[in-house]
Amino acid sequence: KKLEDLSPSTHNMDVPNVTRREYQLLDITDDGFLSLMADSGDTKDDVKLPDGEIGDKIKKLFQEEEKDTNVIVLTAMGEECAIEAKEAPKGA
Repeated sequence: KKLEDLSPSTHNMDVPNVTRREYQLLDITDDGFLSLMADSGDTKDDVKLPDGEIGDKIKKLFQEEEKDTNVIVLTAMGEECAIEAKEAPKGA
């Protein structure tokens, strides 16, 4: 969902700080959370498997095709969401 706000140039605006990170998928837990590992080796277990097309794609790549999978996570305003999944490059 896109939001737009118009404001005079003399006013200060709050803008969300959005970060995009790529993690390696280690596992999908029974309660629907992704177990992820960053490039630094730190693990992260608090990102929920998204509903719909993205969640289906993550499950298909990881469980059905059994491929090494990278998941892209967007973080903004204290919330995190998996937005994309792709097969990890060979040798990574």
